[in-house]
Amino acid sequence: MLPLTAFAAVMAIRYFSGASGETTPKNVILSNITSNAVSITWTTDSETAGSVTVNSGKGDSTPFVDIRGTDRRKTHHIDIVDLDPSKDYSFSILSNDTKYGDEKGKNFKFRTSPVTSETPVPKPVYGSVEGTDKNDVVVYITLEGDDKTYPASSATTATGKWIVDLSALRDPATKDLVKIDSNTKINILAKGVDTLGGSVSGTYGELIDSEGQLNTQIQLSD
Repeated sequence: MLPLTAFAAVMAIRYFSGASGETTPKNVILSNITSNAVSITWTTDSETAGSVTVNSGKGDSTPFVDIRGTDRRKTHHIDIVDLDPSKDYSFSILSNDTKYGDEKGKNFKFRTSPVTSETPVPKPVYGSVEGTDKNDVVVYITLEGDDKTYPASSATTATGKWIVDLSALRDPATKDLVKIDSNTKINILAKGVDTLGGSVSGTYGELIDSEGQLNTQIQLSD
């Protein structure tokens, strides 16, 4: 489960790969980790209904569903909210009618960030993707050359538009906020259905204008 190892591994295998059953979750990634929330994303080989329950030792929560609704899809993005700071949670993914609690022997779990004296300041970045099934895409942003930082993420709208808040970037060891300036090198990666994907890399100042808009579209391709 990424980035328990490294988000760079995502880049290394291009736009994700790996065989699995049609409805088996794969490429499970934690992102947008804060003191009271986390996003959990994954892909499936066939269009499935996906949801997540979390457990802090007191039983499973009610299911959280995809931020785009309950339609069946191949990319899945679920925001888990109302969590406690500095707390360990396990979670399970329900893919259609089957429950999964691990991937390749690694249990699904995460720890929320502590409450700090520094208040996160929203830093939204937005753009769009073009190509087949552009409404079934998850967009990730992380630091170039940093294989440990938890990414920020979001899903595309029905028209392929996306918005990601970079204040969600966290150092995995300390959970401290990651500072972004015009010279910070970032990766923006879009994961579409099957083998579709696209990415851009560069400094924040090169890629993002003064309004927070990506200055190019991300084109989905095999």
